[in-house]
Amino acid sequence: MFINSFTFKEYEEKFEKSGGMGFEITKFFDTRSLNECLVRQDYKIAEMTENIEIILYTLIAFSLPFLLSHTQQQLIVGSIVNAMLVLAALNVRGWKLLPIIVFPSIGVFVAAVLFGAQTKFILYFMPFIWIGNAIIVLGVKYLYLQKKLNEALVYVISSLSKAAFLFVTAFVMVSLALVPPQFLTVMGIMQLITALIGSTLAAIIQRAKKAIIK
Repeated sequence: MFINSFTFKEYEEKFEKSGGMGFEITKFFDTRSLNECLVRQDYKIAEMTENIEIILYTLIAFSLPFLLSHTQQQLIVGSIVNAMLVLAALNVRGWKLLPIIVFPSIGVFVAAVLFGAQTKFILYFMPFIWIGNAIIVLGVKYLYLQKKLNEALVYVISSLSKAAFLFVTAFVMVSLALVPPQFLTVMGIMQLITALIGSTLAAIIQRAKKAIIK
C-alpha cells in the first residue's frame, strides 16, 4: 500500500488552516515549550550554587533511608524527599533535575537490600515512583514558575496528581496480585500527606533562602 509522504510541518499547517484539533495537539507536544518550562527558576542563582544545591538535595533524599528505621521512613523520609523535589523544581534547571527524580527510590531499594527488607515490591514500583517524582517537579515548574498560578494551589494540584498516579498504579498491581493490599495506603493517602508536608516545608525553606539573599 502506497502512503504519500507527509511532513509534520505540513500536518500542522493543514490543521491550522482547517481549524481542527490537530494543531492544538502538536502545540501541546512542542518540545520548545517543555524546554522553556524546565529552565525556569524562582529566582536567578549562579550556576555553581545551582550545582551545589542539586547535589545537596539528592544526597539528602538518597541517604535518609539508611539513617531512619523502616517504621519512620514513610512519613519522615517521604516528606523530606518531597521537600527536596519541590526545592529542586524551584531552583534547578533542565537535565540537572534527573538525579533528584531518580536517586531517592534507589536509596530506598539499597537500604532495603542491606537491612534485609523485601525488595521485590520496591522494584515493581520504582519506575512509577520516578514518574510520580517528575509529576510534582513539572507541576511546580509549569503551573507556578511558568503560568504563575497561586503557589499553595500549585502545591495541592501537584501533590494530588502525584498521589493519584501512584494510587492508580498500586490499584492495578494489587488487582493483578503483584503486591499486597496495604500498598493502596502506602501509595495513596500517604503519598498525598507526605507531598503536602514536603511542599509546605520547601516553601518555608525557599522563603528563608530568599530572605537571606536580600
